[in-house]
Order: sequence, then C-alpha cells, then structure tokens
Amino acid sequence: MLGPGGLTAATRRAGAEPLVTGRARPYDPSTLRRGLEEMVTAGAVAVVERAVEEQVERAVGPAKHAALAHPDRFDQPYYTKAPAHAGPIGALNNKRLAAVYVGVTTVRPDGGPVLVYHLSWHKPTAPLSDALEDLHASPSRHAWLTAYLRRHTWDRGGNGRRLLRWAHAQQIPYLTMANGWVYLSSQRAPLAQTLERLPVFVRRDLRVGHSLGAPLDQGPRVVIFPAHPAQGIACVRGLRYRTDGVLVGNEIVQIDAVYKDRWGGVENPIKALVAVGLRLNRDRRLVLSTSRGTDGKIQRLQERDDALGAEVAALTHEAPSRRVFSKIESRVRRQEELRDRVAALQAEPLTKKVRPATGRELLCKYLLLLLYNGLALLRARSAIATVRMLTPAKVRDLLWGRHAFVDVELGKVTLWVDPVTEARERRQPEELLRLFNDAHPRLNGAKVQLHLAQHRGTDTS
Repeated sequence: MLGPGGLTAATRRAGAEPLVTGRARPYDPSTLRRGLEEMVTAGAVAVVERAVEEQVERAVGPAKHAALAHPDRFDQPYYTKAPAHAGPIGALNNKRLAAVYVGVTTVRPDGGPVLVYHLSWHKPTAPLSDALEDLHASPSRHAWLTAYLRRHTWDRGGNGRRLLRWAHAQQIPYLTMANGWVYLSSQRAPLAQTLERLPVFVRRDLRVGHSLGAPLDQGPRVVIFPAHPAQGIACVRGLRYRTDGVLVGNEIVQIDAVYKDRWGGVENPIKALVAVGLRLNRDRRLVLSTSRGTDGKIQRLQERDDALGAEVAALTHEAPSRRVFSKIESRVRRQEELRDRVAALQAEPLTKKVRPATGRELLCKYLLLLLYNGLALLRARSAIATVRMLTPAKVRDLLWGRHAFVDVELGKVTLWVDPVTEARERRQPEELLRLFNDAHPRLNGAKVQLHLAQHRGTDTS
C-alpha cells in the first residue's frame, strides 16, 4: 500500500508477497481486483472505515473537548475523451477532466500525532460544506465529534452564511477565515493586544446567530486580527476570523497561528498520503449525472420552497381576512413557480459523466488510512523529533522499500535490511527498527524480527 505504483507493483518490487501468501510468485492484478470485489461485497468497506474511526477514538482517549479536527479536500483527476464534468484544476489546456473531490478530516489528539478520521467522495467543484455534512451525517460520528473535539478548523472556502448557520445549529465549534479585509482604524473598543501591541477586536457575528444579549466570548463571533503583526504600527489592515468555538489561553491574540495550524494538521498529511498512492485511480467507471452546479440550484430552490411553505402554515393560523388570503395566494403561486423551475432542471438531459464512489476505490483508500494512522502512532513513540516527522514515503525509502535478506525459521521470520549509504541518515532507520521490533509484529503467526545488515566494506572483526 506504500507503493506509488499500486499494490501489485509494490509487492513485486519488494518481493515480500510470497512471505504472506506462501506462493512462489505474486498474484496477477486481475486476481487482486477479484479479491477486492469479493471483500467489498462482503461489507469490508464499512468494517475498515469503522476500524479507522476506532483507531482515532482510542488515540484521543477519554479527555473531552481536547482534540482538534481539520476538514479539507483534495482533487483526484481522471483524464477522459468522453464529455465529463470538470473541476477547475490547473492549466489543462483542451483536455477534459473527470475529477473527484475527496473530503478528508484529520484529528489531532492533545499532544499526539495527526490522524485521519474520515474520507468522503464528491462530485467535481463540490463545496467544502458537502464534506462537512457527510462527516456529521452519521449520528454516532456526530456525537463523538461534538463531545471530544474542541474545534473544527477549515479554510475560507467554508465561511458562507448557510454553512456557518448549519454548523452553529449542529453545535459544531468552528474556526475559519472570512474573505477580504478591513482597516484596523475603522474599528473601536479593542478586546486585547498582540505581542506587538496591535489591537485585536471581537464582534458578535449577528449574521450567523449571535444574540445581542449573549456574552461576547461565547457564540458566533468575528475576530479582527492584524494582517501582518510583524510590521508593527505600519500594519493598517486586519483579517476577519469567524469562530463559534472556545479560544483558551492566548489563542485570541495568536489566532493567526491557531488558524495556520491547519497546514500541518491537514494539508501536509494530504500531501504525504498522495505521495504514497491516495490519488490513484483504481476504478475508472463513469456514469451520467447532473453537475454539482445543477444540484446546488435545485437545493436553493427547494430551500426557498420550504421557507414559503412555513410562511403559508403560519398565515393559516391567523384570523381569516382578505389580506391573509391574498398573502397565502401570493406565496402559493410563488411555490408553484419554484417547483416548475425545479422540475425543469430535473428534466434536463444528462450529457456529462462523473466518477461514482466505488467500493474497491474506497476500500483501498481506507486501508491506506489505516496503515497511515498506525505508522503515525508508532512514530509518535520515538524521542527523536526527525523520526516523528517522517512521512510514509520516507519510511519506505529508509526501511520497507529497501532490499532485505529473509531468514525463515519455525515460528520466526528475520529480515536483514540493507542499510542506507548516507551516514547522516543511519540513525533514523535504526530508530525505526527499534520501534517496529518493540511493537512485536507478526506474520501468519510467526514473530518478525528486523535487523540492519552489515555495511559493505565494513570489518567488524
């Protein structure tokens, strides 16, 4: 799973598959695909997905409102000659792109490593709100996230009024950044000061749902923070951070650093996972579907229809009069117009294709997340900072991707791994070997022991 060329290429390159299967040669790719299909049919996707969630929940432990979540997304492109819905991904010239937006939510336990908690599959150009709604769609997942996480931090793509109102109604503590900026001189009554003695302002976010009588440090609010604090008094502009979470300690005067923690909390892990195959296309089936833009239009029209229905229901409880009948008639007529527009959108012919979420694709991705989390938890036990920061690709280069001599005995498998040639990197594979040996790995019931082979040209006599 750590090979960028796929599972088959990785096993052939490492030559380790016969140890697991007992066969003299690796399986054919078609055999692997059939095996994956059988596991998907048996419900393996839900089993592995729940295993990943339990992996994170055990790492967070019983401490409530201590961990941090970082939802984000990445694109998985697939080039095709067929007409397809394309996302705005780079300079593609005249090539068509059937992309998929994959939502990824990471969780950082208090004092622990970053772990991946959830993955979702969306159409091209899908907004971040789709990934957040999928994350909280499960009642059990939503209950755990709201009970054990102190804050969700996502990028400025999720600062719309509808999404923030939904998050507030779901009691999801969030931190995001608003678009644009304001002049610091336009604000009055600062709440605090930065280390550079620049003002920090806090305002109630009335657009989301903060009431005027509620305390200023609770509920939805906007924190106006200097855009460039290092410039001192030369900084005249401020950025607006929108939050509905608890800011503890000095977080309010360091809110720019608190927000930028999402780079190491989700963006870097996504890059590390993409480097070892998370973006691979294992199933390239395309199906006809509506675009995400059409879905959004239909959703907005239905929301307006529901709002008019609520107004009609409220008017029916008023005393009958000509004015009330006129209002009801007007709203019913507008409802009929909205429903006609929805029916027209739904009747449009499907001319473009999208990639559906297939079981084989999701199973391989969740298996990779399971391995990524296990490796992160193992590296977190090390006292060496450089080892704790290693990516899966670097672990493969230092240890698991290197040639090894295998000694198979009864109940024991010993691997003599070729050492790295760079003297400055020798400490890291030695520490990795210690971590894996302390974890007591087993292969088909046999104990696995790792050793570094002797450097060529080294005399140990």
